[in-house]
Amino acid sequence: MDDTSESWHGDACSDDARKSSSWVAVQYRGGIVGEAFRVVHFAVPVAGAYRTLCGLEVSFHHVGHTKNGMPCMQCMLRGLLVEQEDE
Repeated sequence: MDDTSESWHGDACSDDARKSSSWVAVQYRGGIVGEAFRVVHFAVPVAGAYRTLCGLEVSFHHVGHTKNGMPCMQCMLRGLLVEQEDE
């Protein structure tokens, strides 16, 4: 990761954020990171950035919205866990 204001929060995605209804699919814009890291994350907007289920916090101007692409496996798995907790 470079110094472009992204940070890693590990499991810091709060329970409120996990249960939010404002989830969006986001992906780093081309040229910000290498193609291998341009997976699609599931995220909620928080104070000038997106917080992903996998724990990344990415500045609004470094991502684009998408409906296509390889999903982030950690976001997918954590999303499934949240659904199971709700049942």
